[in-house]
Amino acid sequence: MRLLITGGTGLIGEKIIKNKQFTEVTILSRQIKKDHSHFHYINKLSELNDLDNFDIVINLAGEPIVDKRWTKKQKIVIKESRFNTTEKIVQLFHASKTPPKIFISGSAIGVYPSNINQDITENFNFDDINYFDFPMSLCKEWEKIANQVNNKNTRIITLRTGIVLSTEKGALKKMLPAFKLNLGGPLSNGQQFISWIDISDLINAIFFMINNDLINGPVNLTAPNPVTNNDFSKALSSTLNKKNLLRLPSIILKLLMGESSQLLLEGHKVMPDKLTQNGFHFQYDTIDKSLSHLIKKQKV
Repeated sequence: MRLLITGGTGLIGEKIIKNKQFTEVTILSRQIKKDHSHFHYINKLSELNDLDNFDIVINLAGEPIVDKRWTKKQKIVIKESRFNTTEKIVQLFHASKTPPKIFISGSAIGVYPSNINQDITENFNFDDINYFDFPMSLCKEWEKIANQVNNKNTRIITLRTGIVLSTEKGALKKMLPAFKLNLGGPLSNGQQFISWIDISDLINAIFFMINNDLINGPVNLTAPNPVTNNDFSKALSSTLNKKNLLRLPSIILKLLMGESSQLLLEGHKVMPDKLTQNGFHFQYDTIDKSLSHLIKKQKV
């Protein structure tokens, strides 16, 4: 199976490209990692005339949404890093005589409205939503562009990914130093839900989707047991055998992060219905299982 991937040097991409299902891997990247020298790299999608030489395209490229304040300039950077790459991929699909059979494109659970008192599945009805905040509008437009591929020979999947738990990169890695020093704790009132997924389950789920022809459209990449911020903090402190005493007020986060603080102060209770209904098994389906194996693995 021949793969074209954008974002192949990120946390998720790095693990995907190592799978033995792929006979050839082409990576769109601005940097070539020494341990990836056996892959083919391209700097720009304009180096390709079409996608006839690929069986699957995975599109994960995008400026991190959390790392910087959402200034007007940064919002443009976040949008363009996703939209421009996806638009070029769509153009290459349209230019192909034998387009890839699978197109997997990124999105996030930010597509859903936050702090609503219900389980959110892929069948969520957006018709009654009158206001779209920045994450919602970003993800909706990103998915809309990906779906412009719109040909009967290509199965399109958009990944509505939750918070990915890994000690290598991401939110958990950033939290660990404070919690190890007994300085961790809930954010604000701690009642906001965290829809998370263990990195191992995420990678397994992607390959499950690749090999299951019945799965298409949006897919919630989250574990089946979301937790409140309070419960997440307790679980992480307990796993590390540390105290869970401090609570960071919302006003501090808003001062530090501005508008992007909503990613930490507002929550989503997202359920992976499409995965579970198609028979996917989560190895780490509870927060205790996930944190225990991740922390233990880090110590080995």
